[in-house]
Amino acid sequence: MKQNHSFQHIRRPAFLTLQAVLVVLVVGFIASRGLIGVHAELDESLQTLNQQLSDKRRAIQQLEEQQSVYQKTVDAKKSEQRNLTNDIDVIDAEISSTELEVQKTGLEIDSTKLEIEKVKEEIQKLSDDVVTNKKQLSKFVQLTYRNSSKTYLEIALLNTSFSDFVREAKYGASVQGELKKTLNRLKTIREEQEQKEVTLTSTKEKLETQQKQLVAQQSALDEQLSYKEALLDESQVTEEKYQG
Repeated sequence: MKQNHSFQHIRRPAFLTLQAVLVVLVVGFIASRGLIGVHAELDESLQTLNQQLSDKRRAIQQLEEQQSVYQKTVDAKKSEQRNLTNDIDVIDAEISSTELEVQKTGLEIDSTKLEIEKVKEEIQKLSDDVVTNKKQLSKFVQLTYRNSSKTYLEIALLNTSFSDFVREAKYGASVQGELKKTLNRLKTIREEQEQKEVTLTSTKEKLETQQKQLVAQQSALDEQLSYKEALLDESQVTEEKYQG
C-alpha cells in the first residue's frame, strides 16, 4: 500500500504541469477574447475614420479640378491685350482660385487631424496587444522557471511510466515554444508601435505646416481683394488714360 501511495505522489508533477499549462491556455484565451471585443470597437472606429478621410480626399480632388479651370482663365486673359476689363477678370479668377486654395488647405487640415486620430487609435490598439502579451509572457515565464530546474533524469525518476515522462517533457517543450512565440510577437508589436509614434510625430508636424500655409493664403486673398478694389476705383478713369 505504501508503494502505491508513493507512486501516486510521484505521478503528481506531470499532472500539475498539465494543469498549469491548461491554466495558461485558458487565461490566454479569455484575455484574447476580451481583446477581440476591444479590437472590434477600435476597428469600427478606424473604419469610420478611413471613410471620412476618403470623403475629404475626394472633396480636395474636386477643388483641384475647379482650380485648374480658374488657372486656365487667368492664363487666357493674361495672353490678351491688357486693359482694365481684362485686369479685373484676371484678379477675379485669381481670387476665386485662392479662395479654393484656402478651402482645400482647410480640408487638408481636417484630413490631417483625422490621420492623427487614426494613428492614435492604432497605437492604442497596439498598446492593448502589448498588455495582453505581457500577461501571457509572465505566465509562460513562471512555468518555464518551474520546469527549468528539472533535468530529464529527474523527470524520468518522478514519473512511473515512459508515457508520463514523454508527456511531461512535451509540456516543457510546449511552454518553451509558447514563450518564444510570445516574445517574438511582443517584439514585433513594439517595433510597429515605435513606427506609429514616428508617423504620429511627422503627421503633427505636417499639420503645423498646413496651418501656417492657411494663414499665408488668407493673407494673399486679402491682398488680392484690396487690389481688386483699387482696380474698381480705377474704373472711373477712362480706358484711354488707363492704357496710357
